[in-house]
Amino acid sequence: MSSALPRAVSAADVPDIDADAEGLDTAASTIRSSGRRISLVADQIAWNWSSAIPSALVSSGAVEGLYSAMTPPSVAAASLASDTDGAAAALSGFAEAVQTLRSRRDRIIEDVATFHSDALSAQNRADGDAEDGAAPAWDDDHRLAAKNSALAERIDALRRDWRTARQDCSDALGKLRNSDTKDALFPGRAPLSPTQYGYDFPGAASAFDRRISARQIDLLERLSTMSGDELDRWRAGHPAQYQGFIDLPPDPKAVDRWWRSLGDDPNALTAAQVALATGLPVLIGNLQGTFYSARDLANRTYVQEYRPSGKDTDLDKTIEKIKQQIALADGTGTVLQITTLDPRGVPRVAFSMGNLDTADNVTYLVPGIKSWTAGDDAVPQWMNSASALLNEQDRKDLHHTHAVVAWIGYDAPSVVTEPQRAQADKGGAYLAGEFDGLRATRGDDPTLNLVGHSYGTTVASVALQRTHVDRFVTLASAGLAADERSDLGVPEGEMYSTEARGDYIADIGRSWWSGSEHRTKPTAGFGTKLFDVSQDGDLAGSHSHDSNPGTLQDDGSWDSAGDGYLSPGSHSLDSVAQITTGRGDEIERTDYDG
Repeated sequence: MSSALPRAVSAADVPDIDADAEGLDTAASTIRSSGRRISLVADQIAWNWSSAIPSALVSSGAVEGLYSAMTPPSVAAASLASDTDGAAAALSGFAEAVQTLRSRRDRIIEDVATFHSDALSAQNRADGDAEDGAAPAWDDDHRLAAKNSALAERIDALRRDWRTARQDCSDALGKLRNSDTKDALFPGRAPLSPTQYGYDFPGAASAFDRRISARQIDLLERLSTMSGDELDRWRAGHPAQYQGFIDLPPDPKAVDRWWRSLGDDPNALTAAQVALATGLPVLIGNLQGTFYSARDLANRTYVQEYRPSGKDTDLDKTIEKIKQQIALADGTGTVLQITTLDPRGVPRVAFSMGNLDTADNVTYLVPGIKSWTAGDDAVPQWMNSASALLNEQDRKDLHHTHAVVAWIGYDAPSVVTEPQRAQADKGGAYLAGEFDGLRATRGDDPTLNLVGHSYGTTVASVALQRTHVDRFVTLASAGLAADERSDLGVPEGEMYSTEARGDYIADIGRSWWSGSEHRTKPTAGFGTKLFDVSQDGDLAGSHSHDSNPGTLQDDGSWDSAGDGYLSPGSHSLDSVAQITTGRGDEIERTDYDG
């Protein structure tokens, strides 16, 4: 009787996955929380200096000097926090890969043991049946030889994927902010370009290289074959990977190809698409490259399934505001799509007034500081502005369909953190991803307009260094994070800017004494067309920095006061509607630039 199988694979051939997934997750959590504590402490220090000390100083230039002196530590801390977040994301992704690879290793070892048992049984039978001469070897059986070959291929693939996972983690850490000084988180590497300063969450293809996209698509394909119960188990067992698609997204064009393989009509989702949207709401609800009807279904599913914590958290407040907007839209028969709902940390949400799957003309509105979804005003105020702009666009352009997106899709800064551009860098990356996703999903490439208010123009300028739009409008810009007009992906002659007389807040956002990192003012010399927003007949003039002042009603609606940059009935809103419908040559121009 033979006790060995020469030329057969064995358990000893299977590589060890020698990493502690639980330890990696713990390290990631510790690194992330430490970085955020550093950022918070630095902000508090800057606030204490800027609010307490200046009142005791009367010397000329002392206050400005303090601002300048305290800004670098705060900025450095924010950069370090961004780096530690990036390191944590890389380690979490590696931990997820370790868990997956270990499961594959266990299955391979089980299958090798089963194969050995079958092969030994066959070999023993051959030994017993042999009368003269040598008995046939186990691998003379084509079925067993094929199984052995398949197992060898699986072992080789596991070895390659284990090597790739380690390299991916190393690459991700290596692409964090680095310099040749010892001050960086990972010193010793050449510095990245300014547009890649810090860890680029939405640009995961640059952090984990293109290989991550292929593996994410492979995972999506496997998920699309699972039953509802299997999706529930996968979601519960892989929380980091489930939500990780938001910050580590695959190529939206590849997503679009995969999604359309399941069904090609956004107005009639297939059973497989519905199952994914309702079974994986956070993943599909934020996945660039899927139909917006599916993202809306996914995000509404999340809202319906959400159970309040009872602690009045930011997410509790955000979900309640979304429910109010759904009820208001349903009551008036308005087309409303929830195209983004990121429940992590500071919740991020985007609402589309109009159908993003079919609209000929799409406009994104980007708000400025303190525009948090959990706040009292941001959601109702910007929904009111989006609705008002959509109505004006429909009235001025009868031959095209329109959609306006209230994009509250980034962690807006406070007054203290506004001088920095870290939040604009991260928000701009998210916004650029939105535009790339829109173009991937909409092969007909609808006209795309971008309207930013205050710090929203800073966010927009970061996005436009990564992607392009057809028209760009800045309202009361707090300063662009770009030095030259040519840095922005906007056609010549299609950038428009305004600042109301009496609006002094925008000047502070751009000022050197506040330590601003986004000082570029959109002027005629920069290459933008300045337009007037003072009173024009029945159209109200804008006189302050507000985008749309008003009063919040009990049902979550917004009663506009009518004199903001995006208030219904304002000269400014009328001009924005003309610009975004291709009639920018009809607006009233001005030489006033703030």
